[in-house]
Amino acid sequence: MLGNSLLKKACLLGHEKSCINISNSDFIYKLGKRFQKGIGVKKNIALSNKLLARGCELGSQYSCYSLALSLNDENPKGANKYYRRGCILNHAASCYFIAHDYEVNKSNNESAKKFYKKACSLGDKISCNHKIGAKGAGVCNFSETNQANNTLFFIFIVLFTFTLRKKILKAK
Repeated sequence: MLGNSLLKKACLLGHEKSCINISNSDFIYKLGKRFQKGIGVKKNIALSNKLLARGCELGSQYSCYSLALSLNDENPKGANKYYRRGCILNHAASCYFIAHDYEVNKSNNESAKKFYKKACSLGDKISCNHKIGAKGAGVCNFSETNQANNTLFFIFIVLFTFTLRKKILKAK
């Protein structure tokens, strides 16, 4: 593990190739967020996105979701790629955004329902109570899931992100 610790140090000093060669997905996620926000390092969105992509590739659902959020405005198709990967890795909000895309942008209610159900099974109450179409039935009953522990913080983040995305799309 000496190699990884040296790579981490070099990365924190700004050596980009060292950052990308780190193989710890949790560390890469945290590092990507630091570069995204400029916490303890110089803010660098391009490097942040590379790190988050690498973290996603290594199996970090949080890296996939964070990168998707970062790409959402300029590259919605690219964002959906990472939402989809996050959903595969069982990230509830990623599944919600893929479902929403199927429902709103692709008018594919069957696929939307499948992803809303998965988000619900992962504990996303918003997806559990979501109605597809104006008079649609709820996607699933929250008692179907054995992971009923969802926090207000998570709901706030999903609502905030959804509202922000909606405002940005209206502005275009």
